[in-house]
Amino acid sequence: MVFNTEAVVIRTVAYGETHAVLTLLTPSGKLAAMARGAKKPQSRLAAGSQLCAQGMYALYQGRGMADVRQVEVITTRRALRERLDLAAYAAYVCELACIGIEDAPSAPASAFQDFVGLLDRLANASDPPAVLARVWEAKVLRMLGAAPVWTRCVECGAPWTDTGWYHVQAGGLLCAACQTRYRGPGWPVSAAAARVLEQFSRVPVQRMGRIAIGDETCRVLDRLLRLQMSEYAGLSLRSRSVLDSLLDVNGGMPSVDEEGE
Repeated sequence: MVFNTEAVVIRTVAYGETHAVLTLLTPSGKLAAMARGAKKPQSRLAAGSQLCAQGMYALYQGRGMADVRQVEVITTRRALRERLDLAAYAAYVCELACIGIEDAPSAPASAFQDFVGLLDRLANASDPPAVLARVWEAKVLRMLGAAPVWTRCVECGAPWTDTGWYHVQAGGLLCAACQTRYRGPGWPVSAAAARVLEQFSRVPVQRMGRIAIGDETCRVLDRLLRLQMSEYAGLSLRSRSVLDSLLDVNGGMPSVDEEGE
């Protein structure tokens, strides 16, 4: 059976000397496909087999893995390969997508739309890449069921009016009363930072205006989301280690706006 689907390449693995196994993110989820001969210099599949490339893919599905028969490339997002830092961020968000988004046909279309929007922002340099990484981390944690309601205490449900405390064991933020039940100090998180996290988690990327948060807030979100992913969700990503070795993470200015509000 031959079928057509729009897709973004979120993983590519060499298979032999000339072939590539692609993980494609489609509007209904991930699927694997073999791009035969894609590593040959003049291959008509070469451009559509690069990480973050997006296009219309004609796939043949037999009993096993799908075969890529043809690609009509929409964009290769060349900018994400021309700068080493952007290439590292692209690899990181793609690995998160591989982990967080379900296989086709079980994923919601919003996951595809959010990811495409995020890659476009990353390629266009419309927002700081470190902030975009925090947006995607928050969304992937929610996809995995490992994100709390960031604006409420995970124990008693009280909303924030001032400062909350993050404890890995709790898997979220605690109010002053509830955090005393946990051993060791928690990380203080302001109500403003908690609201940003909740917006990152829930607001569609396409509805976000310019994303600008302060340096200190960005550092707090980075530390908190890193702990939530590694210690609470149990994620260990090779691409994050590569990214950390290349970059000093910086943020921007003060808030996340939703267009139309």
